[in-house]
Amino acid sequence: MYNVTREQAAATIPGSEKIPKKTDLSSFPNKFIDVPYINDGLNSHKLDLVLPNEGTKPFPLIVFIHGGGWLIGDKSHVQTQSVYRLLYAGYAVASINYRLSDEAKFPAPLYDCKAAIRFLRANADRFGVDASKIGVTGNSAGGHLTAMLCLTNNKPEFEDLSTNNPDTSSAVEAGFIWYGAYDFVDWHEDYLKAYPGRPFDYNVSAEAYMLGHPINEQPDHVRMASPTRQIDATAVPMYIEYGTGDHAIPYPQAEKFYARYKEVNGEENIYIHCFEGAEHSAAVYKTDENVFRFVEFFDKYILGKTPRKYFKLGTLGEY
Repeated sequence: MYNVTREQAAATIPGSEKIPKKTDLSSFPNKFIDVPYINDGLNSHKLDLVLPNEGTKPFPLIVFIHGGGWLIGDKSHVQTQSVYRLLYAGYAVASINYRLSDEAKFPAPLYDCKAAIRFLRANADRFGVDASKIGVTGNSAGGHLTAMLCLTNNKPEFEDLSTNNPDTSSAVEAGFIWYGAYDFVDWHEDYLKAYPGRPFDYNVSAEAYMLGHPINEQPDHVRMASPTRQIDATAVPMYIEYGTGDHAIPYPQAEKFYARYKEVNGEENIYIHCFEGAEHSAAVYKTDENVFRFVEFFDKYILGKTPRKYFKLGTLGEY
């Protein structure tokens, strides 16, 4: 029996003791806050959707999945600010909650993310978004779930259609990932390469707590949760960013994922950017120039047009 406590798992997540401030969305009046995408009363099954102040409906939609080691975090926290800057480029942005690992184990969070997308697509007319233009992005644990979405389109074994909108697709068109987790099968190997001499515990980690067992047990479950192991010809375009100084997710994860994607599908629709020495959630990810990479990528793969010239996106305050 797996007896690791929430407190033990949370202690392995950098910054888990902090309470982040919320994103200030007061300058965007066209929004839907705390919308349930599954009608069960859980805060875990709510989303926020914000529309641009300028432009014409329906808007292309980017869905954001927050990080926090699958155990902490919320759709309203300040980490969402970088993605909400896409509002200034004409994209609607939805930030979603999902069941955290003290509520349910994997694949529950993936089921929830797919349910949120089904709900948004089924209600596209109501919200003023384009059901045919949905991209996804996430950081850290949210990056892991973003990768899983990008690799499991139209694969019924990766979703629970009983929760909502069973006749609506949960497919996404492209994904942009910051410092995500990609492979729990090779987690120990990648950990030793990234952090030589640092103790490793198969039991006590956010990853094991998310799975509900040590990561060296139940190999089929571990493989199911690993994006690198799901890459096939159905994978959608992806852009991944990582830092070699990441203290939470071993950097070889990103490099090996990129290599595997290229091996299976070629290099046309996979992009990688390395920030040498950058830590997890470093400020370098949030610069104007780097956030604009979202715009360039989604313009190409969601809007299907030549990326626009660089312009400085508006901000939503300090973060």
